[in-house]
Amino acid sequence: MPNASKSTLLGAISRAKPAVSHYAFMTLRLNIGKLNYNDLSVTVADTPGLIKGSHENRGLGHAFLRHIERTKVLAYVVDPAAAIDGGKGITPWQQLKDLVLELECYRKGLLNLSSLVVANEIDEAGTECLHGELQKRVQGVPIFPICPILEEGIMELKAVSDNL
Repeated sequence: MPNASKSTLLGAISRAKPAVSHYAFMTLRLNIGKLNYNDLSVTVADTPGLIKGSHENRGLGHAFLRHIERTKVLAYVVDPAAAIDGGKGITPWQQLKDLVLELECYRKGLLNLSSLVVANEIDEAGTECLHGELQKRVQGVPIFPICPILEEGIMELKAVSDNL
């Protein structure tokens, strides 16, 4: 999702130094990093946020969706804090639904890839109940609550790379 701190996450799990800022659509090009954990080295790509209609080449759509076709594992990064501000934002389960729909509309079969969900920015007040609701609504996919800036949940996320 746009503004879900994907670039901050990439910097926390690798030595990559992507540009970060506090506004949506900061990432305009693919950022690459190497996640090294134990004896494993995995290339991680931080794609810009997808918007509704990306599969129809809206926004930067196809320029980034084509990179997703080459992946082995999809990490859906959602922002539970987006729904906190008076309930005006998009809930993390709706963010996930929107992302899944864009991928499936873009290319049938992308949803057959291994996947996990990263619930980012869990340090924000009020995200605990949203994370709990996300776990109830999304079954069969591992969910990792993290805060890259505070390094919360980062080791658990890295450890799962051994099993993918």
